[in-house]
Amino acid sequence: MLIVGLTGGIATGKSTVSTLLQQKHHLPIIDADILARTTVEPGTRTFKQILSTFREDLALRDEQGTITGFDCVELGKRVFSGDEVAGLGFIPWIYNKIGTSHIHTLSLTHTTTATST
Repeated sequence: MLIVGLTGGIATGKSTVSTLLQQKHHLPIIDADILARTTVEPGTRTFKQILSTFREDLALRDEQGTITGFDCVELGKRVFSGDEVAGLGFIPWIYNKIGTSHIHTLSLTHTTTATST
């Protein structure tokens, strides 16, 4: 099986090309952006780890008080401006902070690949 990765900057046509590959050639598409968002949906282990690591006040809530997500802008500020980051590479630091969340993403990718073929 041939696996092709489609990369590029913002507004370079990645979505257009993947849509064409899917619709005209009936190829399965695995969207890493969707997989990454799935790993941080409310209620997931990674979502809980992010809130416990970077504080519960990141949580966004609806009128009933149900958590609907987290403040991505504020999370970015905390991740990239925290004292914990000083002198460390970001990848080892975030790995130590939220653990093995990437394994969940890889698991979703494997599952999606298996069901798409």
